[in-house]
Amino acid sequence: VSLDRGISPAAGLFYIMLFADILAIPFINLDLVIDAVFDPEGLAMAIFYGLFLTVIPFYLYNWSMRHLEPTVTAAVSTMEVVAATLVGYFMFGEVLDLPNILGMLLVILSVIILNIKVSKDIEEKYGIDIENQSTDAVMSQIPLDDERKD
Repeated sequence: VSLDRGISPAAGLFYIMLFADILAIPFINLDLVIDAVFDPEGLAMAIFYGLFLTVIPFYLYNWSMRHLEPTVTAAVSTMEVVAATLVGYFMFGEVLDLPNILGMLLVILSVIILNIKVSKDIEEKYGIDIENQSTDAVMSQIPLDDERKD
């Protein structure tokens, strides 16, 4: 929505972070935050997390919304939870219990089912065999004047 209104990704990220930071103030221990920021290791971690876990992913997501189909962007967005869980397990030693594993499997299964359904819908509605075609090739075969009535 913000891209459609001409709001730059940088401005969007700034206001999202500002709003989130303001909302977080009642729940933080300000003394610990100040100590962490003035500690060189804490400052390095804050910069790392801010840059690599917030700014870069945000820009990549915005890039994907401009350059990829909405279904691809939605599928990637849905899989972020699975990726975050796996990163937590492999990099930070988080424990994976049965609900975590079942949750990841349900997310993966839902993405697979939705992709199969979309493929079948395209094949039925337009008579296009999408099995060995790129997304661009499939999209070029769908009439532009076809409006969805959802």
